[in-house]
Amino acid sequence: MTIEGQVHAIQALGYSRSEAQFLRLVALHSGYFVRRQFLRWLGRGRGKRSQAFIQQLISRGHACREIFRQDRHLFRLQSKAIYEAAGDENNRNRREHQSSTVRLRLMGLDFIVENREHCYLTSQREKLAYFNEQRGIDVQVLPARSYRSKDAITTHYFPEAFPLFVDRENAQFVSFVYVDDTRLSSDAFKSYLQSYTELFQVLKSLNLIFLTQLPARFAMAQRALERFSRRHWDYLEGNVDLHRLLSHFPHRLLYEKRVTRSLNTAEMMTLQRDIHELVGSRIDSLYAVWKESGNEGLRAEWAAQNQAVASPEIKLTSCILDYDYDLFGTLRTEL
Repeated sequence: MTIEGQVHAIQALGYSRSEAQFLRLVALHSGYFVRRQFLRWLGRGRGKRSQAFIQQLISRGHACREIFRQDRHLFRLQSKAIYEAAGDENNRNRREHQSSTVRLRLMGLDFIVENREHCYLTSQREKLAYFNEQRGIDVQVLPARSYRSKDAITTHYFPEAFPLFVDRENAQFVSFVYVDDTRLSSDAFKSYLQSYTELFQVLKSLNLIFLTQLPARFAMAQRALERFSRRHWDYLEGNVDLHRLLSHFPHRLLYEKRVTRSLNTAEMMTLQRDIHELVGSRIDSLYAVWKESGNEGLRAEWAAQNQAVASPEIKLTSCILDYDYDLFGTLRTEL
């Protein structure tokens, strides 16, 4: 379904075009909004228009209102009809979320409202269509998280649900938005970088926007990216010695076959360390080459990969939000 089709379908539920456009963004990007975001979208101050819109949402059961300290109101799109009209009836935004998640969703929505000119990839379907179908990028390198529900395992790609958009003039160039939770240490940003490493490597060049409330946090992000790049990209480019892999792979095979009795104590200690350190799809692919073609095949593949690998160019920029997100902690819900 096209964007226009989504907007028309939401309009058919009884909303104006500008209201439908806003509801589409909320449904696909956050599931939650506050009044000022709607007013910002319209480009006007408080008045009867916003009150009528909110009353309409609640009376039709399309949204519920949550009330917090200092009489702050938060609205959650809960109706399946809205998500079906937006073309993504199974979107997880419809569910209730913890306050920490809501805070990040509101920050992401603020970025989108303030930067509406970008071409955003909204649903998981759109992201897979772009990266896998249009760009030919294997889904194995996309950031993902698996969830078990009864007897089924579901994989969600780009599980953080942070905004990302494609350059309108160059469809090969992508910008990612990292939404900073100021309550967490730099480890959260490092984990994000780790989960996106393989995708960033394939893309070669990209923008990474660090969205935060605190300007000082951007310096932390710069340092974290610097350290991570030195450590990880150096590793990808071959600073893990080929001889280490030639020694490790035979021991790994013994480990997988559960026949490690022939290894002495020092070799077992080395094997245990290497099992934790020599991980990732690249190591796995080299291991598969070694099992198929032996040491000579591994040497040839190693040389070919090192010739092709180059560190991605990541342009890190900051975006500071001057809004208060710290008053949200559920007190009561009004349906």
